[in-house]
Amino acid sequence: MHHDYERMHDMRKSFMDFDRIIKSIDPKKDDVVVDIGSGDGVFSLKLSELVKTVYPVDVSTSAHKAVEAKIAESKVRNVKPYIADVCNGLPVSGFNAVIFVTSFHDLECRATILKEIKSKHSGELKVSITEFKKEETAMGPPVSIRMSQDELDRIFVPEGFVSVYHDEFGPLYINRYELVKK
Repeated sequence: MHHDYERMHDMRKSFMDFDRIIKSIDPKKDDVVVDIGSGDGVFSLKLSELVKTVYPVDVSTSAHKAVEAKIAESKVRNVKPYIADVCNGLPVSGFNAVIFVTSFHDLECRATILKEIKSKHSGELKVSITEFKKEETAMGPPVSIRMSQDELDRIFVPEGFVSVYHDEFGPLYINRYELVKK
């Protein structure tokens, strides 16, 4: 499938607050971030200015090519993209932060990927999820596949995570979870 990423970028800017989404992960200069479902890498490149390394991961070859083009254009050296279906395994390890921007609801392997994230992270772990509210809006996926904050909690809390941040704007909400230290 081919996406018109320039058109998608313009559309996203009309309802997404990019800075709030980036802030949601609480980026630190030593963070290593995995951007799952990264698409054209817009959030990966923004994060690259604030963190040590970003790994955009997407199943789409066209997304991978779009990220590589943006990397070449901007000359960043700390963005390392992967083509991968995360339901078949996460291709990176040693990270301490994960961001999903309107992609978590698309994963059929939510519990599996969460276990994979827990097994491959290093140090503290924070996971930021931006999703469409579970209500009818002019854009976004069908309400039937959207996820509420309660649904996210039912996935994350039993795995040892606690919700530490919540924000809402327009048709979106953000939750950040952190893994509780044992």
